[in-house]
Order: sequence, then structure tokens, then C-alpha cells
Amino acid sequence: MAVRRRQVRQLGGKRLLIALVIVCLAAAGLCAYLLRPRAYQTPSPAEDTSVLFSDRASADVARLLIRNGQGETYEITQRDGQAAMDGDAGFDFSASMLDDALRDAAQVYAQRVILDLKDSDSLTAADFGITDASIAVTAVYTDGAELTFHIGDLLPEETPAYYMMIAGDTRVFATDQEAHDVFSRSRMALHAVPDPAIKGDLIDAIAFAGDTPFRIERRAGDEWYLTAPFEYPLSSTAVESLLDKLENLRFAQYVAPESAGLSAYGLDAPRRVITLDIAASILTGYDDNGQAYAQTRLDAYQLTLACGADASEVIYYCLYRGDVLKASYFTAGFLLSQGYDVKVSEVHGMSQRGGSVVTYIKFGEKVYSPVIEKGQADIIVSFEALEAARWVSFLKKGGKLVMNTQEIEPMPVITGAAQYPANIVDTLKSLGEDVIAVDALSLAEQAGTSRAVNVVLMGVISHILDFGDKVWNDALEQCVPAKVLEVNKKAFGLGRNA
Repeated sequence: MAVRRRQVRQLGGKRLLIALVIVCLAAAGLCAYLLRPRAYQTPSPAEDTSVLFSDRASADVARLLIRNGQGETYEITQRDGQAAMDGDAGFDFSASMLDDALRDAAQVYAQRVILDLKDSDSLTAADFGITDASIAVTAVYTDGAELTFHIGDLLPEETPAYYMMIAGDTRVFATDQEAHDVFSRSRMALHAVPDPAIKGDLIDAIAFAGDTPFRIERRAGDEWYLTAPFEYPLSSTAVESLLDKLENLRFAQYVAPESAGLSAYGLDAPRRVITLDIAASILTGYDDNGQAYAQTRLDAYQLTLACGADASEVIYYCLYRGDVLKASYFTAGFLLSQGYDVKVSEVHGMSQRGGSVVTYIKFGEKVYSPVIEKGQADIIVSFEALEAARWVSFLKKGGKLVMNTQEIEPMPVITGAAQYPANIVDTLKSLGEDVIAVDALSLAEQAGTSRAVNVVLMGVISHILDFGDKVWNDALEQCVPAKVLEVNKKAFGLGRNA
């Protein structure tokens, strides 16, 4: 059997593609930001009243008991640099998730004091969402000290913050969103998510079992053939697309080990089973100087993935190497051959020198090329006014131009060689274009960060792309980091209501 070589080093292009998809999904999953009525209206802070309760290193946390506010309680212990979940030393932590929890338990602070309950005859902790069911964290440190704090409702303010109380203290504080997001995570959210790291050039055959079973194989000269249910030569372009998707396969979240049972996830009778024949290979490691330092021979093997029931409209369960995982239809939907075929192509401009970058996105039942010709775009989304004018020729008749009214002067204007055009929006409308113009930068800043301009614009186009509120929301919940979830929700809501 032929032995192929592969390198340890990751391909930057693959990473970039995934990152672009995640950015799109993050914007696509946003929902309106709603504030619940409060029994108490928080006054604006007149001065800095921040309070530091613990200022330790993460290694100083010996025990961490977390009630996540969703009916789940779990315990993390740490000794000699080794962490255990509920006494299970074999629990495979996500390093970043564990670091977040230990850091925020070691360094506990409040942004400011809201009020002291002993000064009120009518208010209680429950008025701030702090109850026996809300988030509660107890940290026990290596020096024997102990600290318990509770996190309640979201404050009715522009910048996301949450009510917090310290056990034994009658004061109500405001704490940042990050603390809420870290300690509201489920137990399994702290589990590492395996990376398939599939190499397309090592795949010799792919078998799909399910409603329409078939098998394809690689033959001499890297030619691919359908070998079951009948034999037929395959398009190299189509196979390369499939291999590329397999290389970019990622899972969203760890759920449970296979031993916990499969029926609850529809994996006792999976909808589809995909089996990959992986060729023998030689794995070569390289140091920072590009010099090979080790080689390991890997034998040929089979890799199997099973697709089960839906967890939501955009997420389904998957069985991979003995673990039940969640997979997104947006990144792993091809395994089921359902949903839209999506092609994304980024045309790299001179962004590092102040120029523009253009991204083409196509989706439908079948997409053969991501490139969009002039006069063929259904929607153009522009982050800057002049760029909207530059690319409007790509818009089809009846298409919509969604644009940010922000004006960024290009180099010819900065140097005085040209003038920035006036009244761009009015000019485009006078030409008969269907223009939706919003001050996305101001709305993003109102949401809490200027980085959310793209999210605001996705809120605007959510009226055009009719996927339903639940689809947008589910995509956000699965794809956006928890620490920026509320900001993104608000940014999307502001764009949706613009």
C-alpha cells in the first residue's frame, strides 16, 4: 500500500475559511435584545466604586463549586496543577474553558456598588434576580479562604452588566458580562471538543450509508469513481469540494460518551453513517526553523461518523470516535446532504494598506462557483458608503443594497488628489437602486462595541433572508462566544429595528 507524507504544520488557508464561516454565522444567528422589567432602576454611576474581593492566581483555586442557573451544579477541583470534574480526573477539559473558570474565580471584583439592601425596606435579593436557582459560585483557595458570590439579572443599561451579591454582604453590585457567561456554562461545555483534523489527500474511499447509500473510491492518478451502487467516473471538482468540506469539518460541542447511551440522540439508528478509508502515511514534525525533527508512520485505518437526531433547527447530534457531539448544519450539514450548498470566496484586497476586501457568498440547492458576476447579486452589503457606490454594478435588477453610511476616506482623498463624493445615498437612490442605508457604526457603539458593525448589518438583512427567528437565534447560541453573546444580540436587534 502506498504511504503518503503529511506535515504537522497547519494550513493557514483552511483556518481562514473556517473563521470566515464562523463570522458569518455569528452575524446570522443574532436576535432582538429585550430588557425585562426591573423592580429597581439602577442609577448612573457618579464615581468609581469598584470593589476587589479576591486577587489571586488561577493556581490558588483549590475547589470551585458552580451552580449555573440552569438547574445544574458541578464541582471543579485542582491539585498540583491537575484539574478534576466532580472527582473524575479523566474528564477532558477544554483548556480555554477551564482557564476562564479558574481565572474568574481567582480574580473576583465588582464594577461598582448599586445599593445596600439594609438601606431599603422593600427591596430583596430576588428583585435583582438573585435566588436559590440563579448562578452561584463558591471558590475555596489554597490558603483556606472561601468566597461565595451570586449573579442575577441583566442590568437595564447600554453596556451589558449583571447584578451580583457576595455571601454575607448586604450590598448589591454590578459585575461584567464575562463573569456571568463563564459561570452560566453547562458542565459539558467545559469538555474539550475533538478536532477531526481530516486530511483530504489521505482519503482513499468514502462510503455513505443511509437513505441513498453509495461509495466512491480514489484510483490511480487521483481519479475518483463511484463504485456502488454502480460504477461511474466522477467529476474531480465535485470530489475536491467534498474533500475540502471534510477537511474543514468541526464539531460545535461535546455532549456525552457513547457509553451513556445513544437512543436519546437518535444514534442507535442513525440517519446516515459515513465511513472514510484513510491511507497509511508518514507524519513529519517541523520545528520553528522549518527543520524536520521527527517522523512517525501511521497505519491505514477507517474513520466512521454517524449522524443522529436534530438538537435544534441548525444543530444535530453526531457520533465520532466514541463520543456524542453536536454538529452544525452550516459547517457539517454536507454529511447529511441536506440544507443549502454554500460557496464562499474571498477576494483579498489591500486591507492592510487601507483598501477594501470583497467576499462573495452563494447558497442554494446546488452552487458550482462562488464568483458573482456583474448584475447578478441579490444582496450587496457594504461597510462603507463609497464602497457601496463602487460595487453597485454587481447588483441585479430588483436586488437590495444594504450599506453603512460611515465614510472612510481613501488614500487619494487623504493626500488631496481627490474629493470624497457627496450625497452618495441620494445619488444611488436617484439611479433607481433599492438602498437600505443605516448608521451601523453608531448602532454598534450603542450596543457596546464598534466591532459589531457587521452584526448590525446582518440584523438589517435579516428582513431579506427569511430563515425565521429561531434559526437566527440557534445559530448565535451555538457559534458566538458566550462573553460577547449579549452584545451581539443587542447589535443585531438594533440593526433589525433600524
